[in-house]
Amino acid sequence: MFEGLFGGDESLHALFPAHSLGNLYGFFTQALGFTMDRHEGKLTGLSAFGEAKAAEDIKRHFRVEENGEISADFPSHTPCGISRLMWPSGCRAKDAAASVQLVLEELVCEAVEKLLRITGTRSVAVAGGIFCKCAPQSGADRNHQSRTKFSFSRHGRRRAAVGACLIYLHQRDGASAWQRRRHLLDDVYTGRSYDDKFAASSAIYPQVVRDGGDNIGKAVDALVAGKVVAIYTGRMEYGPRALGNRSILASPVAREINDSINKRLDRSEFMPFAPAVLEDHAAKVFDLPTQETPTRRGL
Repeated sequence: MFEGLFGGDESLHALFPAHSLGNLYGFFTQALGFTMDRHEGKLTGLSAFGEAKAAEDIKRHFRVEENGEISADFPSHTPCGISRLMWPSGCRAKDAAASVQLVLEELVCEAVEKLLRITGTRSVAVAGGIFCKCAPQSGADRNHQSRTKFSFSRHGRRRAAVGACLIYLHQRDGASAWQRRRHLLDDVYTGRSYDDKFAASSAIYPQVVRDGGDNIGKAVDALVAGKVVAIYTGRMEYGPRALGNRSILASPVAREINDSINKRLDRSEFMPFAPAVLEDHAAKVFDLPTQETPTRRGL
């Protein structure tokens, strides 16, 4: 039987709950000049280049209760109010990113450890963007308290929607029926397929033609020739990952290819589509030394 320890529908009434680590991460994303709820991955990437100099100042506003709930002492729930309150004077962008990244990981680990002790469970399922921003070693892994851990493959609100359906089915059918119907997924190609619409799109874009034959061999030849290959076949992967049905491939031999892809995709130098040496102008904007290799986390 499902039992809620804290949270629930009442927690949804606060537009910007001050204790939300997701909002904390989003507010810092916004304070760094990026778009909240869209560019949090850029904060993760930037954190790899900084030092967590402000982590202690940020973390002192939070505490993990004995029941595992995370709370904060902010008087205002607004994005600007929270991020400005914690942003130390003179803190560089990359150090601010590293600081909030470390605080996020430490608070999540502490909360998970307390929840494991309270519930006595050794199996953990996690969901939400926060767990996509944490280091792989969660508190459960670090202290060997969990036997199994499952992380849902989709970010954002889509996880909550699927979870709500699964909870409903569990409550409706019972645990026994739930266990009997469990099965391993053959694959996660659960997205849309547009194969049947290819003919129509070809009429609109005559330069796009269907080419049969040895597609794998042709792709290899194109890569060897220094070209970029886009793979588009079958159903789309579920979740933010390239499993071969929607992938971009390029040879890493020529730096020019890397620059071209990142320019076309509008990717930043510290969060590139494919890793590359940082350019001088990126170093000037974010105080990064050129040709620096990330060694901490994030990339």
